[in-house]
Amino acid sequence: MAKTIRDMQAKRLYSSEERGAWPWNIKLQTLEDCDLLIQKIWNNKPLKRRYKMGSPPRVVQGRSNAPAWGGSRQISLPQWAWRKIIVYHEAAHAIVDRNFLSVQGHGWEFARVFLDIVHFMEGIEPAKNLRAAFKAGGIKYYPPKERQPLTPERR
Repeated sequence: MAKTIRDMQAKRLYSSEERGAWPWNIKLQTLEDCDLLIQKIWNNKPLKRRYKMGSPPRVVQGRSNAPAWGGSRQISLPQWAWRKIIVYHEAAHAIVDRNFLSVQGHGWEFARVFLDIVHFMEGIEPAKNLRAAFKAGGIKYYPPKERQPLTPERR
């Protein structure tokens, strides 16, 4: 039986996203617009250099009352989720699934990828705003520091 990894910072990450309220968080008109945005993310050269991207995931219409979700092969977006921030969020899940093994759904790896997407797609200012919202919400977006073993002098 596979061990379940607890998603420790999901609630805080969602509220940090909401607090950000960035001007670039616009409503997209169609599912095709969402798919075009995914294509742009997958064709972004800085992101391609940083992460294994492969071919873009397929974007499908989700049920109206269902949550949006993203995986390495498919992203499901109900009409309520046709917003840039949600497409970026689900794209980050797809990239994390392809680049990291056995991680929290919204752990530091996810937050780092999400920040990179915002930085490379929207620019430095929106990324700074998101980073500030992450810091205010206690979101970890960097690898944990390696613990040094205690030396006899420090014991």
